[in-house]
Amino acid sequence: MVGSNSLVGLDEIQLKISQNSKKLFFDSYKQLCIDNDRVFAVLLGLQWIAAIVVAVVISPKTWIGAQDLVNVHIYAAAIIGGLLSIFPIYLIWKNPGAEINRYANVIAQGLYSALFIHLSGGRIETHFHVFGSLAFFAFYRDIKVLLVGSIIVTVDHLIRGIWFPQSAFGVLAQADWKWVEHAAWVMFEDFFLGYTCIRGIKEMKLVAQKTAEVMMQHEHAEEIIKKRTDTIKDQQMNLVHASKMSALGEMAGGIAHEINNPLTIISSTCSFLKKLVAKEQLDPVVVKKCLDDIDKTIFRIAKIIQGLKTVSRDTSGEEFISVKLRDLMDDVVGLCSEKFKNHGISFIIDLSHPVYDQTIECRRIQISQIFINLLANSYDAIENLPERWIRIECKDLTDTIEFKIFDSGQGIPLDIQEKVFQPFFTTKPIGKGTGLGLSLSISIVKDHCGIFSIDNENPNTCFVMRLPYVRKAA
Repeated sequence: MVGSNSLVGLDEIQLKISQNSKKLFFDSYKQLCIDNDRVFAVLLGLQWIAAIVVAVVISPKTWIGAQDLVNVHIYAAAIIGGLLSIFPIYLIWKNPGAEINRYANVIAQGLYSALFIHLSGGRIETHFHVFGSLAFFAFYRDIKVLLVGSIIVTVDHLIRGIWFPQSAFGVLAQADWKWVEHAAWVMFEDFFLGYTCIRGIKEMKLVAQKTAEVMMQHEHAEEIIKKRTDTIKDQQMNLVHASKMSALGEMAGGIAHEINNPLTIISSTCSFLKKLVAKEQLDPVVVKKCLDDIDKTIFRIAKIIQGLKTVSRDTSGEEFISVKLRDLMDDVVGLCSEKFKNHGISFIIDLSHPVYDQTIECRRIQISQIFINLLANSYDAIENLPERWIRIECKDLTDTIEFKIFDSGQGIPLDIQEKVFQPFFTTKPIGKGTGLGLSLSISIVKDHCGIFSIDNENPNTCFVMRLPYVRKAA
């Protein structure tokens, strides 16, 4: 069954290559014919002018003697030459590359040879125009076209050699068999030109075949590259998600404690109210205060859970939306503040500042993820320092908003600043961190048309993120 499927697939490939090869050959030959048609259009036009010049300069002296008279040959050059040129040129203009053009061109060119021979009085050197014409016929690489042109020339020599020998060969006596000699020379040249035509067509077909095979290989390679690219993207998304969840897990270490404390408060308040009910000592003011405490505590828990739900969502299909900065930072603060508090780290951010009333167009979860990555890095860097603090500042820069994330660390050494933005580079111990946080962050910021950098002028560690209020179209 597998072998059968392979054969079917191979047959389909060969069929597609054959079809593409035929199309490529057709297109290539069509272009060849168009180019040759243009050559003949110019050639026929120039020959019309040349025929008139020959009739004026040579023909009168050849036919009448030393007198330059306007005779029938000048009219023949102008009228017959015009008829020979205008119709093929019209066909070329109307439909370049058409099959009929080839035959119209070779017939006209063959008759031009007859006209020039006639105008020169049958001079032998004018007969070389025939051999030049045969070479032009071969440009089409079509044996049939070459044969038609050769027949035109041979029939012309036959008819004029018998009835108008002076016009064809410059002699007064009838030349019954002289046309045979000329026809033999034409056939001699046709042999070589015909061979070049056949070989030229074979080469064109071979080129088309090879090109079709290369195209098929290219398509196959593109399919493989696309599949591998999709696989890499999936793996990258998994790594990104793992990095996000790792950072989120580290930052959310204090969530259980954060939720347990409010639950303890709620439980204690409920027990207190039950005792008051049992003693029938309910004071409306006391009851209201207890209920307010429960309400605030429940809101606090809900805020933590909402932040966790928001930040942990899948971001693969996230759209750009308008988000108030305060709401954005609430997601982050709710997840991180308790862990910092439990480990004696001072976390400084003034969410009451008017700048947080601004609205920004962004992917909310991705921007939250950047803050979580940076705060997780800050926590790991200062965890064992005697002075431990983290500060977030926000500044309005007219068209952009600037965030600065400081910590009490002594900065990042210059020799590794370039490396920290590379995927999988980390200064953390093995098993702690994925090395994707900063590379992911800078990628997200670039996607938001923003700037992500390190502030080396600050004595402490400071990352700077600038985002436009409205994302510019890519």
